[in-house]
Amino acid sequence: IDSFFENFYRKLFKGEKIIQQQQDIIARFENVQGLTNSNPVMVNGLQVGTVYSLSPSKDMRQILVTLNITSDIDIPSNSVATIKPSLL
Repeated sequence: IDSFFENFYRKLFKGEKIIQQQQDIIARFENVQGLTNSNPVMVNGLQVGTVYSLSPSKDMRQILVTLNITSDIDIPSNSVATIKPSLL
């Protein structure tokens, strides 16, 4: 909770948007080991969103990962997502 308020006030005093519009993107993976809700979504080292949810596909062969992405980020429909393990 402290982190939330710290982030909120930092953005407020810097004049940044506090509430940003977001878009949901669904990615399909065969293996999501280590991925959890609220993990950051990065593009070229910049955080552009978070993992919102993980659920199995109807045939149970893939995991559907819903990503909340900042709406001012244009991600082409033919983009490829990868999961990279944390260095910690």
